[in-house]
Amino acid sequence: MTKAIAPSATLNALRVGILFFIVSLTSGCLMAQYTAGTLAVVDIANDRVSAGVLFDDTRLELTLLGKIHNDEEINKQSHINVNIKNGVILLTGESPRREITERILTLARTFEHTRQIVNQIATIKISDNKSRARDLWLLGRVKWALVTSDDFDEKVQANTSVIVERGIVYLMGIVTREEARVATDIIRKVPMVKKIIRVFEYLD
Repeated sequence: MTKAIAPSATLNALRVGILFFIVSLTSGCLMAQYTAGTLAVVDIANDRVSAGVLFDDTRLELTLLGKIHNDEEINKQSHINVNIKNGVILLTGESPRREITERILTLARTFEHTRQIVNQIATIKISDNKSRARDLWLLGRVKWALVTSDDFDEKVQANTSVIVERGIVYLMGIVTREEARVATDIIRKVPMVKKIIRVFEYLD
């Protein structure tokens, strides 16, 4: 007799598989994502991209972070964060040297899965730990505002990534224009948000 597998069990197994994949690569990359002031909740049941695309995004993100981390010159002269949604790469952070940014862009262009590169690397002095701690605190405030809003439902949350860099909030994901407007209106009310930059793909 074939035993039926509950959908929730299958979903949990897939989540565990993705988590294992992430952890097994490199703790350094995970720390880079964490210190970026980034939060993207993986909810495969509500995601508007396939599990295969999600896997490709995760693999590409960690691979690119690894290449940046392993390049001694880039690593010493920049603070770079990588976030990817549906093949769209968002690069944030700082580097005082434009040529370092160009090298990072060259690395990003080498991946087959890349559909678009959005360069938001500022040509300024590298941020310090105090600035990054403020970004993490602000990220928590922004996420709390979104998840506690009655206008921002779970499906939209599952398709929205929030990144905070020097007080600037970046939004990524696949949403409708109305969903993007709602998210923006909610975040505008959060204290200490300097600017909101939308890197959304629209369904309409």
